[in-house]
Amino acid sequence: MKTSGYNYTAEDKVKIVIDFIKSGKPVSEYCRQYGLSEPELREWKAQLVKGARDYFRYGSVTVENYRKRVRQLEAKVEGLELENISLKTALRFLRENI
Repeated sequence: MKTSGYNYTAEDKVKIVIDFIKSGKPVSEYCRQYGLSEPELREWKAQLVKGARDYFRYGSVTVENYRKRVRQLEAKVEGLELENISLKTALRFLRENI
């Protein structure tokens, strides 16, 4: 394992996080043993978990999947914009008539 100050590749980070999880060691002990900072390891672990969650949720990162997700988010934003307009209109009506 490389020591702190090294620019870890994505593959390095994945290996380190998986090794950490398998080790069952406390974060402080693992980090001390391999010269990592605790916040650094915690962040890598969080990123790995988020990436796995997103993969399971949205599938692999392909141009088509990315475009599909963008379309889904655009539709969601459009719906929220319409809802916002409706709520503002209702609020204005209530203020003027109550």
